[in-house]
Amino acid sequence: MSAHVLIADEDGELAEAVAWYLRAEGLRVTVATGSGDALRVMTDDPPHAAVLDVAIAGADGFAQASRLYRGAIPLMVLTASQAELASVRPLGLGDEYAARPLGPLEVAARAKALLQRSGVLQEAPRGVPGLEVRLAERQVTYNGSAVPLSPREFDLLTFLMGQPGATLTRAQIADALWADDYYGDLRLVDWHVARLRRKLRQAGLRRCPIVTERGVGYAFQPES
Repeated sequence: MSAHVLIADEDGELAEAVAWYLRAEGLRVTVATGSGDALRVMTDDPPHAAVLDVAIAGADGFAQASRLYRGAIPLMVLTASQAELASVRPLGLGDEYAARPLGPLEVAARAKALLQRSGVLQEAPRGVPGLEVRLAERQVTYNGSAVPLSPREFDLLTFLMGQPGATLTRAQIADALWADDYYGDLRLVDWHVARLRRKLRQAGLRRCPIVTERGVGYAFQPES
């Protein structure tokens, strides 16, 4: 049975985008955009982990959420700003905290890492000996040595790795990496792929697992 994740966020568009990425990883996801819906999910179909937007619960939301979440499941808390984050962190409600602005790909990666750290979800073998990706720390190593990737290159690598063997179009990649901030030439995707490949080869990979599907896009091809 797939691990179940609850995304409780006032921003329904963001919540659905996060859900899309997690479902692509084979997880079962329930989206709640109101506190009542979130409470019903917790009671009727308890998740293995949850992402909770502070704003969804209202003024007394933390007291209510604390009774439901604390110690029961791994919890990621989202806040509207760094200032709000600083005020809620001492309450000790969550296992992971993040302040907006935050893209759906990063929220999904952090939620998945939370499941992995709790032991609910085991990291699937990637099929590239020596290549290790630490989602929570946003770090990549090859044979123990750090691979210096930019944030965008890290997101590109993890997005492709999350769907091994699947050919992803340039448009799909651009939407995942830039979302609504992307307005431009899709050749920018080619440029980022080229930089990522070069850094992986410089790190020592003789065979780069990111392959070009001519006329379509790119795929992550693990070694058989």
